Amino acid sequence: MTINEWSKHIHNWARRKGWWTPPSDSAKIHLNIISEIVEASEEVRNNNPELYIKNRKPEGEQIELADAVIRIMDYFGYKNWDLESTIKLKMSYNETRPYRHGNKKY
Repeated sequence: MTINEWSKHIHNWARRKGWWTPPSDSAKIHLNIISEIVEASEEVRNNNPELYIKNRKPEGEQIELADAVIRIMDYFGYKNWDLESTIKLKMSYNETRPYRHGNKKY
């Protein structure tokens, strides 16, 4: 599947699972994406393995970051945005940026 096909597939799955009943607003969706990244940081902070199984459920930094990507792809599917072209556009711009974006620390 292409990135855009995955986005549509993930969005259709999320609809079937009731995550869009009622539709969420953009701010709530953005906060849910942030929460997955925070959960990934907590996995690291707690010195947990990057990927592990707990009670048959995948856990760890990798899983939480994958959840963030899934939520982003779901949102792109909902908005019917072209994620692949958007990534290409942003990376094309990033190629023009200086080393560490002008020596930023982070």
